[in-house]
Amino acid sequence: MAALVRPDRVRADKAYGSRANRSYLRRCGVKCTISEKADQIGNCQRLGFFGGPPPRFDKDDYKQRHAVECRRVQDCQRR
Repeated sequence: MAALVRPDRVRADKAYGSRANRSYLRRCGVKCTISEKADQIGNCQRLGFFGGPPPRFDKDDYKQRHAVECRRVQDCQRR
């Protein structure tokens, strides 16, 4: 059996940006780059201090996610 490999970093779409997903990745020691939804940003700002700090977001890393996704689409279209 092959050993499970845990990634160092996860790049995901906005759909996977829930608090539960982020906390799971944090517990596992995996860094994540997931952009926030506009309504979540507004809710955190509205709550002020109690909304918590915004999650870190690396724009350059997110651009790499987009490049990988475009490559996958090209590979699927060639079939």
